[in-house]
Amino acid sequence: MQQYNTHYFKYYALDSNMANPTVVNCIEDGGTVSYNSLDSLKTNARLKVSLDTSEIFDIKRIRICSVLNGNELPCGTFLVATPSSQFESAVQSIDVTCYSTLWPVKVDKCDTRYYVPLGTNAVNEVKRILGRFGYQVIIPDSTKTTSVNQEWEIGTSYLEIVNSLLDSIGYTSLYVDVYGNYVAKPDILPSLREAEIIYDSDDINNIIEPSAESELDLFNVPNKFIRYVNSPEVDLTAVYINSRGITGTEATGIVNVDSQEVNDASDYDTLYELCKKAAEEATSIYHKVTIYTAINPIHLFLNCLHLNHYQLRGKFIETSWDIELQTGGTMTHNLREVIAC
Repeated sequence: MQQYNTHYFKYYALDSNMANPTVVNCIEDGGTVSYNSLDSLKTNARLKVSLDTSEIFDIKRIRICSVLNGNELPCGTFLVATPSSQFESAVQSIDVTCYSTLWPVKVDKCDTRYYVPLGTNAVNEVKRILGRFGYQVIIPDSTKTTSVNQEWEIGTSYLEIVNSLLDSIGYTSLYVDVYGNYVAKPDILPSLREAEIIYDSDDINNIIEPSAESELDLFNVPNKFIRYVNSPEVDLTAVYINSRGITGTEATGIVNVDSQEVNDASDYDTLYELCKKAAEEATSIYHKVTIYTAINPIHLFLNCLHLNHYQLRGKFIETSWDIELQTGGTMTHNLREVIAC
């Protein structure tokens, strides 16, 4: 595995506009940054803070950067929670938990029934909701509109409403980039995606550690997928059958059905794509892989990886990753193999 020459981390306090970075010097080695694409908040961090300063108590927003040979790459931007003191014998340390900038969207809830009428442009409505939180929103425009009247109960999280609207037009769930911006984009089936990152243990410059973990679970994998919208305004149903592969109907001789109602789909094509997405997720979930590399801070949300590492070869979707915030630290990658249906 290739060894980097000089690798460490820098930390910047940010103002309420996520600007005017000021270097923070009180953070020690030993923290972590985690990104879980399947979690609603996506990312979090845990920091170890020295006790010879009260600097951390005045910081509300922080950006963590990886520095390699003088080049800085951000690993994430976070909201800082109140530190907690921990005592171990004569040694005192402060652990600081840092939350995703999606936290305000999750904990803020509607205080009246939230109503979105049929024919509403979904992306425009999402941007309108997110505009109240003060972060930059990076979501490509779409002409797709809601096909049914939608209503959410009092106390529903705005993040739940946003993700429901995005799902109805075939977009990804809302996630954050390394600058704390709010991002979503049209969802592309994993089998149609090109690899964004390559890990090849045959490459002389590879950064993969030799150890890896592989888990194969073939039990109770669905192979027929039904998605439907049932409302006074529209009645849509889409069906997708996976007949190929070791979990397909031909190989197993069994039809294992996954049927779910969805709140809305802008049209039949969107609903059918939801079926195909569910099929690919179901077939890929049975082969889970964990690999370990040197720290590589170019990963983000559901990256598509090409892996060539001993017997592990093919295309994978990264569902989560973790970075050790210390010189010589390790990055852990949790992957699912992409199986075309």
